[in-house]
Amino acid sequence: MGNKKQYFVTLLVATILLLTTAFPTGVLQVSAQQIPRNRIVWGCGYWPDQSNFNPVTQLEGACGWDVVLMYEPMFGVDAASGKLIKELGESIEWINNGLGIKITLRSGIYWVRITDWSAWSGTTEVSTAGIEQYRPITTDDVEYSFFLYGALPNSPPQAWYMSGLKSRIREFEKVDDRTFIIHLKDEYRYSSVAWRTLTRAYPILPKDVWEEVYAGSWDNINAFTNDWASKDFPTKWMVASGMYLPWFHDPVRKAYTIMKKNPLWWGKNVLGEPAPDFFGYRGGNYYGSNEAIYADLQAGMIDWDGNYVPPDVWQAPGFLKTYFKNPPYFPESSTLLLVPNHRKYPLCEPWLRKAITMVIDYEKVNLASSGYLFDPSPLLLPWTDAPARELVNETLEREYILKYGTYSGKNMYDFAARALAILSEHCIKVGGSWYTKDGPSMDWVRRMMDYYGDIELVVGKVKKPASWWLANGFSIADQLPDYPGVNVKLGESDIGTWAILDIVGWTDVNAIDLAIADSVSRYLGIPFTVDFRDWGGYTGAMDANTFDFADYCMHAGMNNDLYERYMQLFVGTYSGCWNHYGSYVNTELIELIESLDTLTGDAKKRAAQRIQEIVLEELPIIPAGGHPNWYIYSTKYWEGWPNEDNPLLPAGPYCGSTQAHVREYVRRLKPAGVAPTPTPTPTPTLTPTPTPTPTPTPTPTPGIPTEMVVAIVVIIIIVVIIVILLRRRKK
Repeated sequence: MGNKKQYFVTLLVATILLLTTAFPTGVLQVSAQQIPRNRIVWGCGYWPDQSNFNPVTQLEGACGWDVVLMYEPMFGVDAASGKLIKELGESIEWINNGLGIKITLRSGIYWVRITDWSAWSGTTEVSTAGIEQYRPITTDDVEYSFFLYGALPNSPPQAWYMSGLKSRIREFEKVDDRTFIIHLKDEYRYSSVAWRTLTRAYPILPKDVWEEVYAGSWDNINAFTNDWASKDFPTKWMVASGMYLPWFHDPVRKAYTIMKKNPLWWGKNVLGEPAPDFFGYRGGNYYGSNEAIYADLQAGMIDWDGNYVPPDVWQAPGFLKTYFKNPPYFPESSTLLLVPNHRKYPLCEPWLRKAITMVIDYEKVNLASSGYLFDPSPLLLPWTDAPARELVNETLEREYILKYGTYSGKNMYDFAARALAILSEHCIKVGGSWYTKDGPSMDWVRRMMDYYGDIELVVGKVKKPASWWLANGFSIADQLPDYPGVNVKLGESDIGTWAILDIVGWTDVNAIDLAIADSVSRYLGIPFTVDFRDWGGYTGAMDANTFDFADYCMHAGMNNDLYERYMQLFVGTYSGCWNHYGSYVNTELIELIESLDTLTGDAKKRAAQRIQEIVLEELPIIPAGGHPNWYIYSTKYWEGWPNEDNPLLPAGPYCGSTQAHVREYVRRLKPAGVAPTPTPTPTPTLTPTPTPTPTPTPTPTPGIPTEMVVAIVVIIIIVVIIVILLRRRKK
């Protein structure tokens, strides 16, 4: 009898140990799911999973926006109005006739640290259990944070986030614990780059913690996983200043996180205490399909979403809303670009770009994507970004919108006739195909060579170094020897039929490009198609400069001014997908754009006017359509969301240094007055990492969750043990 009892006790202990190994976080998950629904805001829509919460590498997209609730910047900018948002900073001002920027931090700001993770994470009550007020936030912390972001002369060479400030700064002077001065080099007096860098939402970090994290090696920063919920994370590094602190991180899928309100937050009596006790976020691995996201939105299980959501979800009667009440519903974060390769003739010709623009049916482009896009501006600037449009001459802009027809509902036959007239001026038609009347100018070759060096340039179907063209002329590219001039066929290049380089699976932009290609082929009679590549194929073609036209939507997002946007589009060394990707070269334009950094007053307005005249007349990049800032919110549990009546932009749930909105945003939220109920807990499923651009296509069927596999293995092991022991008993 004793042996039998011992046998069953042994079996029970073995079973418990195995189940504990398989499900080590079960208790925490259950407690997390019991948060009353009216105490937590659930967000979704930032495509990477929250895996490292690293504020230093936030711009690389791996941290998730939870980081911006943990750490705070000095300032930020509301892109809806261009107004400054003050957080840790009390004031910022120009001094010393534009050679200095003086910043004073608020008084009474301090760090909070977690002293006992179990005590802090083990309760859903917002209490001081396991946390305490730490030391004040000082200019030492600011200086060290700037060091990590690459602002200072001694910053790590790989740290590039504040490189614009680094090239302009002469000295970082700490006046005292609350005040510092950025002294600029003489040639950067009143630098807008310096000012906007300092007013961007770069998180300020506790110096004593991050000195240990950095420990002299930049690789430590890049690889550092700032996951406080990890059992191996040192408690001494759990120091932050924000309204919310980490409370739970799904350890298996890394699929969702929950932040708990910081009861010791310095700002609750200054900026106002946030109403939600918890902030939860579900990342890319949580949902197995877009339909699952839509279902949760309609069930009230998501409050704040940045995914593509079809109209039948948010236009159904209920509590789901968009930023604007009426079309286009969503703010515009950037312009979708059709980038011609200016290293190729005749793609480098403005007359061709104008003709193509005139025959784009922007109404079809809109409907092909989602049905609610802004019509694009030929200035390539979004309509709802105040910093981007601060210097815009709207009268001039409107003149060219009407000239090129970059609007929905235009008379397509009228604009097609205008476009054909342009082609007739510069081309001849032979055998049903268009050919140029003559080749490119040598000025184009010299301009490209002076800027880029002896690069290869394409004329029609022939590729040669710039020096070769200068020495030999263009006769080798002539495709109609019996006709005068250098006749190059439209629709053909060195790589085949003209095509728009696009990324397969990005269905919204795929549909737009197909609509554009159809318009060019139909109205102009020029062969035009779409070249769908995977991400590697797309970036490879961009980097190698082998494309004809490329679809591009990944340039500067919301809260970038005219200088920043045009610097990326038209200035600097060509770097494939990341800068000056069309290779358009206009030295007058380049000098004017660069001058915007330090010009002030009327001189700055005059330079901006001339810049706009060049961009509108040359049309170096073709506006393909609007690019929305996807944003759906629910009023079922929370109210006070940003919208056209309560403006604040950007509104979508994304991280990065331009996202000062998140904290201001959260402070506006108020309960909708519903009775407390437990948080619904859907079953999360695996899904492949989605593309950076939200699309309406459902993601593939998810695989078997990891813990299910573990559970099956555990059960098999238990069964095997039982069978073996029972056989031994029989013997």
